[in-house]
Amino acid sequence: MTTRSLLAALLSICCCQAAKIAVVSYNLGTSHIMFSGAIADTLVDAGHTVHFFQVQQDNAIRTNGSRKAHRHFYIPSVAHNVWNEMAFRVNPFKPFNVETPSFFLNVTKSFDQSCHDVLASREMLEELGKEQDYDIGISEAYGFHGFGLLYILGVREYVLSTAIPFQPAFAAMFGIPTPVSYVTNCLDAAGSLEAPNLSYYRRIYNTALHALNYWIYQRFAEKNTKIFRTVYPEMPDLEQLVRSAALILVNTPSLLEMPRPTTHKVLHIGGIAEYRDREESLNKELQHIMSSNRPIVVISFGTLARTVFIEGELLHGFLTAFARFPHVDFVWKFDEAEQHRQIFRNHSNVYTFKWLPQKALLNHNNTRAFISHVGLNSMLEAAQAGVPIVAVPLFTDQQYNAAIARQKGIAVYVDKTELSATTIGEALRKVLLVKKYQTNSARVRAQLTAFPRQPKTELVSFINFVANFGAPRGELYQQFPLILNLLLNGMFDLPSQSFIFTQSLDIYIPAAIAATLAAVAAAAFLVFMYGEYIPFIKVSVEIAPLDDLLDKMAYIYSDEEDDGKPKTD
Repeated sequence: MTTRSLLAALLSICCCQAAKIAVVSYNLGTSHIMFSGAIADTLVDAGHTVHFFQVQQDNAIRTNGSRKAHRHFYIPSVAHNVWNEMAFRVNPFKPFNVETPSFFLNVTKSFDQSCHDVLASREMLEELGKEQDYDIGISEAYGFHGFGLLYILGVREYVLSTAIPFQPAFAAMFGIPTPVSYVTNCLDAAGSLEAPNLSYYRRIYNTALHALNYWIYQRFAEKNTKIFRTVYPEMPDLEQLVRSAALILVNTPSLLEMPRPTTHKVLHIGGIAEYRDREESLNKELQHIMSSNRPIVVISFGTLARTVFIEGELLHGFLTAFARFPHVDFVWKFDEAEQHRQIFRNHSNVYTFKWLPQKALLNHNNTRAFISHVGLNSMLEAAQAGVPIVAVPLFTDQQYNAAIARQKGIAVYVDKTELSATTIGEALRKVLLVKKYQTNSARVRAQLTAFPRQPKTELVSFINFVANFGAPRGELYQQFPLILNLLLNGMFDLPSQSFIFTQSLDIYIPAAIAATLAAVAAAAFLVFMYGEYIPFIKVSVEIAPLDDLLDKMAYIYSDEEDDGKPKTD
């Protein structure tokens, strides 16, 4: 490349023309919309034209995610979506396992319905695609209806985003190695708490779960593709569209991730939703509480977990634990406080609010701890504020987030099935009185602030690159049966098209076989030739000289007795 062409390329990156970008948000939860909205707002600030598409799934969500997108489009549900009756939506404080067949069956039904919802809006989407000529489309892909929507819009480049930690199924789609010996699925609660030092049993389980998870995502892709092809028969396989993505935007910082292989396509922009200039202020009551110079503990279990389910023995356990710290004030996001007015009246250091400016509270100088469900955005807000966490994960990726926070020494883990005055009180004692939690939290906060690759800069620079030059293309993934898929993952950016090649198994396995055969042959030769001279080799059968053996065999079979049997000595 000449100096002139190099300067031209650099200038085009720095002075990227405004691109037209479509951002699709999955209406699975507030955190998903916040992440997609933060991506949209950041790209608007960078000078791009951004349109925000929100596909209805959770009926309880009222926010539109982006405050700065030039246009908003809402894709309504044309039929009831089973997502609203999922077990973790009904009562998240009860035991719940995302690895059950019923969970995946309901998820499949929910995503299938979303595909039909997108198709119901196809005329508007087709017209919009012709009118706008989008350069880039960004979407999550838990179900694949977002990529189907982007296909209808006719975007030139696809970008995958994920509001939860990067899943092994996505890694498999992109040919990124996922060693099941230490990389766990973020939806595997027990495995996340053990990672990366997995027990033998857990590695067996992790291997099976990885295969199952990938198989399930393939079924999602097949079913969603089939639905879209009823209207668009020429549509490529949706899994192929996902694999063609130029980038993967992950809502975790590199500093708060488990160790795993990766490529330059994976951008960790975690915290981008927290870096937005949200104007949060404290009302007069909160200002009065926070200005008392007493230590403050903030309590919130997110938007999906309604505190109406915290009642009876569970509520008594929390309040009894709080009463053991009379010098501490507890500020609690509690939806149903009116129903429990008399109960809370007896606890003068507990203040309840139906909504809290969480970020402002966590960044207040008097805040000493945060009791949280450890949703990813909440964990990142606490980490950026330097506040230690009492982690009470409720469902899905929250166990994984809690495991990372515990590994970093900024959280004490409490199993939701073991919540009591004793467990809550002991966890509070640790985060409030054991110095290492405050020290570690301050250290993580400083690391996140000083980290060279900041999420906004990372996002804008790579999107600008894709807008100018498109996605780096590799040879497309080839379809194989499931077992071969796990061994022969096609690589986009890695130096091979084969897992066997990248792990050098084609060298190690033949070498091991050859070495074993050579060792066996050498041992047999030594025993045969020198067994009687080697003191540590005991030969139980006397080996006669070869000439004697041949003579004896010739004698035995040369003549037969009258009964037709060989002669014997």
